[in-house]
Amino acid sequence: MSPAKRATAGRAPGKANLPASATVLQGRGDDTAKRIVDVAALLFKEHGYEGVTMNSIARAIGISAPALYWHFASKEDICLAFLQRMAEALLETIDTSVTASDPREQLREFVSAHVLHQFRYYEQEEGFQALYNYGQFRAKLSPEKRAELDQLHDRLTGKLRTIIRTGMKQKLFLVDDVVATTYAVLSLGEFVTSWFKPGGRLTLSQISEHHAALALRMVGICDGDGRDANAR
Repeated sequence: MSPAKRATAGRAPGKANLPASATVLQGRGDDTAKRIVDVAALLFKEHGYEGVTMNSIARAIGISAPALYWHFASKEDICLAFLQRMAEALLETIDTSVTASDPREQLREFVSAHVLHQFRYYEQEEGFQALYNYGQFRAKLSPEKRAELDQLHDRLTGKLRTIIRTGMKQKLFLVDDVVATTYAVLSLGEFVTSWFKPGGRLTLSQISEHHAALALRMVGICDGDGRDANAR
């Protein structure tokens, strides 16, 4: 039997316990494995990781439990697949956004893209509150699966460390600790979705520019003009 047939052979007639926000995921014609991950993420948000079982995921997506296990061996594997997808999407955003040769502009591009990505991702994955739930779900993984996920995270931090070190080498940045500064800069973009409200005093574009300017100040640049803030 082909994979497609195996995935649909046990399809149940109804869909139970699916959050209302998940209905947009039905009927898109997406790959079954992607739909499983999409709906599972919504269920995790609705009921918590521990409150969701493989059977409840199968019922919500409208397939049999054996069909679900054909795609994923465990709930942990579904969680890992979602987190990997988030990490890979962020890496792709950074790769396509950071194009300048000057490390000051690279840092600005990196932080601005990071902030804007959180909102693009939040809007696309309606039921899942993007990266500010990342730590909660990562904690549910086994050490082996966390190591797989951490490899993607290390690529992201590596890109930022390279920007900072290049700026230091060119005597543009004044940084005492590269690792601590890297994580401080990353933290600028990770919780914006928890407080920013559309229609407020600042636009999303203004927020991204503001955070990019903050990052430049963190490495000793004031207003992005290339001058050492400590020399003033």
